[in-house]
Amino acid sequence: MKMTMFPNARAAVMEAEAAGEVSVSAYDHAPVGSPSATPSAVVGQAIDYSAGQVSIAALKGNHITAILRYLSLTPSKDLTAAELVTAMAGGIGVATVWETTADRTLAGSVGGVADAQTARAHARALGKPDNRPIYFAVDFDAAPSQMPTILDYCRGFSSVLGGPSQTGAYGGYWVVKYLSEQGACDYLWQSLAWSGGLWHPAAQLQQYAFGRIYGGVDCDVNRIVRSDFGQWFSGSAPSSTVEAVATELLVLRLGARGRDVSALQRLLKIPDDSVFGPFTDKAVRAAQARYGLTVDGIVGEQTWKRLLNP
Repeated sequence: MKMTMFPNARAAVMEAEAAGEVSVSAYDHAPVGSPSATPSAVVGQAIDYSAGQVSIAALKGNHITAILRYLSLTPSKDLTAAELVTAMAGGIGVATVWETTADRTLAGSVGGVADAQTARAHARALGKPDNRPIYFAVDFDAAPSQMPTILDYCRGFSSVLGGPSQTGAYGGYWVVKYLSEQGACDYLWQSLAWSGGLWHPAAQLQQYAFGRIYGGVDCDVNRIVRSDFGQWFSGSAPSSTVEAVATELLVLRLGARGRDVSALQRLLKIPDDSVFGPFTDKAVRAAQARYGLTVDGIVGEQTWKRLLNP
């Protein structure tokens, strides 16, 4: 089965569109509904996805300024160190969301505490600054009677991360409205799904389109309507992120292939073909000489650190 991010939200929007209740194309260029953001409030575009990796060329070519990526119990869909390198190299923002099952928030406070502990460990391993939030997902059409339980989950999640300023929530209009009114989290990411054509003014992110293909990857598209939407960094990454990413990345040498090689080539500003051939070897040795490192063509932790923070 093909994996997509927030499958319930996507299914809900497709069902509503088929029934003639909503036209996704109407949301492509300007927010609608009331209350809503205005087109002038849009400061960027972000994509979320759960499989693959979108290249810098595809991001830049489609005017994407940020990626919104998973932390979960399924490593194949999670944010990777190589993706962070891509983001650093291209000046792309990164924010993260924790999700296991669509209705996990119905586990209440105990579930929120347990999930936040795991999410925080995953994020710290990748160098997330402690003052940046992690979102959790409410990927279903929550009934009014379920809102207090979702609030309990949010408060449990928040208690681990350091409070509302470190916590974000994804969901439909009514979830966003409720959590905003309760002051439960400072970051809100609203989906078109389960929203009745309304956009809540408290949300920093608006997920408005589904199933778009960027660089061969199936993505959903989001408007960024606040300059701070919980991204880990803007421009240069903090030293904690550089240190963690350098530790997570593979040791590379002549003959290596794959995503980490592609990330290396982006940092070296050479053609990206995911193959560590003679041209990449020459570029690595030149960089090592420039930074006063051992010139051996082997990209280990020290070489990664200098390339990530020249």
